[in-house]
Amino acid sequence: LSQNEYLLWHGCNKNAAAAIAEHGFDPQRGGESVGKMFGVGTYFAENASKAALYAERGSSSHNTNCILLARVLLGKAYGAKKKMAEAHRPPDGFDSVFAYTRAEGGAVDLREYIIYKKTQAVPLYQVDYFHKRDCRCHLCRSR
Repeated sequence: LSQNEYLLWHGCNKNAAAAIAEHGFDPQRGGESVGKMFGVGTYFAENASKAALYAERGSSSHNTNCILLARVLLGKAYGAKKKMAEAHRPPDGFDSVFAYTRAEGGAVDLREYIIYKKTQAVPLYQVDYFHKRDCRCHLCRSR
């Protein structure tokens, strides 16, 4: 992969994953089912556990969930330390946005990457998973 191309995780429900597999990512749908802290776009994470938070919203942790591994072209990425909830594109001169973590002076716990054009990402793999009934992870303990 080149310097501006990354393998990143995307969390979504199984219906959305099927649509993404058929039609690709649609940044204009970003924020429909969850927040849009950095505007209307497609959100990715470098940590699978962060993507899993979005895959599991509204589902029982014991159902099968999925996350997608995608090849994402970030180009020149703008580093955001504050919310950009009204954004529909990156700032002028940039191709994408990444969110700094709180430890870096930003607004998120784990880095997030946001693209605003459909042609910037390709889904590669779907990972299906479920939690065992006696799972003690932080998600299962909080349900």
